[in-house]
Amino acid sequence: MNYSKWLGVVFLNCVIAISHAHAKDLGKHGEVYKIEEENILDAIYAKLKGMEASGELAKKKKEIQERSMHKAKNPKAVDGIVTAREKRVFYYDPTIVLSENITTDDGKIIAPSGTKVNPFDTMALTRSLVFFDGRDPEQVKAVEGLLKVYDRKITPILTAGSWYDLTKKFRRQVYFDQYGYITTRLGIRAVPSLARQKGKQLEITEMPATELKP
Repeated sequence: MNYSKWLGVVFLNCVIAISHAHAKDLGKHGEVYKIEEENILDAIYAKLKGMEASGELAKKKKEIQERSMHKAKNPKAVDGIVTAREKRVFYYDPTIVLSENITTDDGKIIAPSGTKVNPFDTMALTRSLVFFDGRDPEQVKAVEGLLKVYDRKITPILTAGSWYDLTKKFRRQVYFDQYGYITTRLGIRAVPSLARQKGKQLEITEMPATELKP
């Protein structure tokens, strides 16, 4: 046996000896009592009953409902969107390139992989989209002016603020760009912004609220 193996045996024997020493019956010291552990479910139930009797449970429930409703009515503002201070015009091409064949149920190829498809080839965007910050009174006022003139030709979309409150104020549905999906896709960095079809592209104009006029 080499030195390292011998050292290992010595170490193992020491561990065994220590284990036996700790496992040895050390006798009885004082009285031993049985631990009565309360059932955790009974404890929770008793707590809830107490809260219910005091009215605290109803209060907590109402607080949770109010927080949930507030969060639903006031979604998290879209990250990275700032207030427009100057005019910027740019274009978005909605053309996509098919990554695979589009076929009928019987396998007939309608459009092969690699085909470019622009939705504006077969449809038109009949409404303009206006993106704005509902927390900014100036932007809200400007969008309200647009809606009064163009009514259903404008679709209002928030990047921040309460869609619920503004839906009541405008008396028409106001949408919210949840998680910034639309603004990110279109490349919008500032609001208010107006997006409308121009040929086979979207013309997007970021501008100060004072320039957002009918």
